[in-house]
Amino acid sequence: MAEVSWLELQTRVAKRLQLIADAETVPANYAVDIQAALRSVQGQLNALSIASFDVEQGMDFAYVDTFVDLTAAELADEFGVPEPQRSILRAQGLGVPGRSAAERRMRALFPSAKPQVAHDMTVV
Repeated sequence: MAEVSWLELQTRVAKRLQLIADAETVPANYAVDIQAALRSVQGQLNALSIASFDVEQGMDFAYVDTFVDLTAAELADEFGVPEPQRSILRAQGLGVPGRSAAERRMRALFPSAKPQVAHDMTVV
């Protein structure tokens, strides 16, 4: 399983928020807030029964972009991301009306274990 490390997750979130350039590392003062947000999103996904991750152990590449989008959405206000980027990021968060695109992508990666109702349809 190809994984992205805890440190790389933090770097990707910082880049999504445009806090650092490609060659830079995450400053310690940013890392604390980013780590808290990564853990928060992990807890929310678990509480909503969407997915269960231990982000500190790394994450498979398949989930990274969506997880980074959800985390960046939590941090857009905290880091003072300017408009219109702030609104774009915030629209990817968990719990936005009608479910954000990032939340729908994450849910699609982990189909529900609940029984699905299939309605019979006859096309004439």
